[in-house]
Amino acid sequence: MITPGARARESGDPVQIEAADAGELKLPSGRLLATDPDYLTQELPAWEGTLTTRVAPGTYPLELSIAQNLADDLETVAGARIVVSDQPVVSWELGLRKDQHEIDLGDGEYYGFGVDTGTASFTDVDAIPAVAEPAREVSAALDDWHGTVDDGGLVMWHAGCGDGSYPVWVGRDKDGAVAAFVADMLILDGPDEPTGGH
Repeated sequence: MITPGARARESGDPVQIEAADAGELKLPSGRLLATDPDYLTQELPAWEGTLTTRVAPGTYPLELSIAQNLADDLETVAGARIVVSDQPVVSWELGLRKDQHEIDLGDGEYYGFGVDTGTASFTDVDAIPAVAEPAREVSAALDDWHGTVDDGGLVMWHAGCGDGSYPVWVGRDKDGAVAAFVADMLILDGPDEPTGGH
């Protein structure tokens, strides 16, 4: 999903993966939140969606994975990747929030973040007060692949096939350090199709 030039399938059709630069994401606290940007203005404890895996505070490149359907030339966002380091990823684990445990999941199940407006985003939990209102406006008018709020305080993108629940994966290097986060938009066919999110 995140390798440019790779071939895969989407609903049985062949697709080719291309990378698209989505700018940089600021993580002033290192606490990552994946969410529908519209949720940030609701009276919900949005920070409860923060991943328990943290990284050093900083600014990180963000790339979109674009799946180009070779049968009809349509393009869809297959995923979004935060590049934490240039070290190769040797293992992947499901991104978890507080009180989530993989042992509680059934076969084919996953924990994911909800999307109800067709737009997904990454932000830092400390950025919520500054990005919530403008993010809602940018999301409502989003025409390009991605949009940025507060100079990288939040980066959003079209959520694959639209509304749903999407997992975030944490990639680790050979030393166990976080090398990447990937939001999977679940459009690519695979041998183990997920059956639902939480």
